[in-house]
Amino acid sequence: MLIIVWKSDNILHKYTAKAYATAMFDSHAHMIDAAFDADREALIAQLFASGVTGWIEVGTSVEESKRAIALAQTDGRIFASVGVHPHELKKMQEEDWVEIKRLLEVYEVNSPRFATPHPRPVVCAIGEVGLDFSRVVIPDLIGDPSVGDPANRRAGVDSRFRGNDTVTNEIGFQGQMLRKFIELAQEKSLPVIFHVRSGVIAMDAHEELIRILKTYSDSDRPRGVIHTFSGTLAQAQQYIALGMMISFSGVVTFKNTGELPEAAKTIPIECMLVETDCPYLTPMPHRGERNDPSFLKHIIQYIADLRGASFADIERVTQENANNLFCQHSVQ
Repeated sequence: MLIIVWKSDNILHKYTAKAYATAMFDSHAHMIDAAFDADREALIAQLFASGVTGWIEVGTSVEESKRAIALAQTDGRIFASVGVHPHELKKMQEEDWVEIKRLLEVYEVNSPRFATPHPRPVVCAIGEVGLDFSRVVIPDLIGDPSVGDPANRRAGVDSRFRGNDTVTNEIGFQGQMLRKFIELAQEKSLPVIFHVRSGVIAMDAHEELIRILKTYSDSDRPRGVIHTFSGTLAQAQQYIALGMMISFSGVVTFKNTGELPEAAKTIPIECMLVETDCPYLTPMPHRGERNDPSFLKHIIQYIADLRGASFADIERVTQENANNLFCQHSVQ
């Protein structure tokens, strides 16, 4: 069951969604992607008929955030987030920040999904935003087999890159822009969907995000989720200590995924979300096919097997966690 609470014009509103038998909620999807253009409407109807209760349609640019909102307005079971992927940050103009603030005020009226005929917020999060160092390149070091050594990243920055202007400037720029999105999240009392991806030559992006989050006090730090978590068990534990949730995608089902299975097995279940990140990162045994929210069942089953839990338990708790993070918030 989804309970949505928000405030506008000094009035507290509350929605209670109708109860459904299943609870398979995708906390991160891109159904507006061109991969779904040929059959999107039919697929969405099929998803809801087959046990998917809803998802967060995640924005990756100003225009994609608009499209995410437009899709969310078609069905009360779909929510939207507004954000700009780190790879899109350098395209942003000042007017884009104005537009993002406007998008955060979008409401949906009289959705048939909910019993009470009042408007509700369409946007439930800021994201995806964060740090992505995968495109930081120093031409002189292309082809050096030691460049991608994870130990170098975990140590901070490989000594050959320390102080390099390319690395330093990119890390600083992305961090500065992330703080602007965090300010928006704080202003609107919204959680943040964090995109975190390390590069082969730059600092471990998880270590840098943890460092940034630690600069905020416990009362001022945003709530949020580390989407498609790719770090170590120790990093997952550090995020949780900072009030973050950890979201597992199909990557957890792949071979040679480091400590991901151990993290999925070990972290407190109340700190866990599941996602597809569709149409990308299709879980086993369908890797190579187009991903969609129905494949969430494979991720849930994999995690249930790791933890010695039932599918129903993981399904139910991860939906409750999504409800607690995304759906109980206020919009001023």
